[in-house]
Amino acid sequence: MMEYISETKIRAAIEQCLKRGNNRFLIYPYGKKGKLVKQILNEEYGIEELALVDNCSAATEKNIYSAEESYKIFNDYTILFSAEKSAVRAELEKSILYANNRKNIIDIAKIPALGCNQFSFKERKMEIDSCSREQLEKIFVRTQEIWTQLGEDEPYWSVLSDNRFLSENIGEEEIREFYENGKENVKQIVATLIRNGMADKEEELKNCDITEIGCGCGRITGSLANVFHHVTAVDISKGNLAVAKNTISNNNVMFQMISQVDEYRKLPKADVVYSYLVLQHNCPPVIEYMIDTMLKMLKPQGIAMFQVPTYERGYRFCYDEYMETEKNGMEMHVIPQQKVFEIAYDNHCIPLEVYQDDSTGKNDYSVWFIMKNRDGKND
Repeated sequence: MMEYISETKIRAAIEQCLKRGNNRFLIYPYGKKGKLVKQILNEEYGIEELALVDNCSAATEKNIYSAEESYKIFNDYTILFSAEKSAVRAELEKSILYANNRKNIIDIAKIPALGCNQFSFKERKMEIDSCSREQLEKIFVRTQEIWTQLGEDEPYWSVLSDNRFLSENIGEEEIREFYENGKENVKQIVATLIRNGMADKEEELKNCDITEIGCGCGRITGSLANVFHHVTAVDISKGNLAVAKNTISNNNVMFQMISQVDEYRKLPKADVVYSYLVLQHNCPPVIEYMIDTMLKMLKPQGIAMFQVPTYERGYRFCYDEYMETEKNGMEMHVIPQQKVFEIAYDNHCIPLEVYQDDSTGKNDYSVWFIMKNRDGKND
């Protein structure tokens, strides 16, 4: 069966790589679809490919490599596999592309089509306990213990779970790519704020303050500091925050360690509040508390941007069971979308945009929420 390559799939493939910290690309093969991949990569993402690869064209055209040549010359790359026709795909799959056993191969044709993982109205309701304030604090302490250990053992990998960022593998080049990758997130933030009327152009954001909930090792913090007037960078992991402080030297950044859950309430008001790949590592009651806090800290007409999974088939959270189960390593949780809207309503916030993405890489429903404080009455 023929598998098609659309512009939507190409963008999804590129974004999937960027979220994992991969931004060095070989485009292979460089045919009709390969040219489209190059155009989107260059023009929409501002990324120059590492090389164009095509066995047929390599002999006659300059700056195009054969597959075998490219593997010998370039290291640490991701292949954007752009073959669409069945006959061509079958031939290439037998070639050195797959025989070389490279891990970073993104088969664009097999990227799920837009809408294939959308929410089904047949899905069952999740079972999630509500918690008392005392229980909430105990959950937070447990989560912080996990992230304190992760920050000490694997600070970079805990932010971007790619094996290249493990302590045993990471070097100067990987660290450079780690922080370079954060620039893509800042482009998303700027585009979203302009699209929703906070500014007409990027330069106007120099008048705005932003709070980053879950700054980790400062992967995007430095880039935020180049765009916004002031950045409040927050995290619960002492190890991750130490890395961020040692890396980011901008004088308009204030780092804030959160040691107790109620310290979120003491953060300053901000024009923009941002959180990505953070909320999902907290249990539902803590996620609720954090979203409520984020919306409360918005200045009048301020905008909150945050990503969180809102459904996972078979998900269940029972406080007693959770506290009795031994936990180690990174956890993944969800919050029902209905609850997010209830929290927004209570804080006089309105949704500007709500859209699904694939940030978690799991069979869940990861969602971006763009919320605006419509009248400043969120105290």
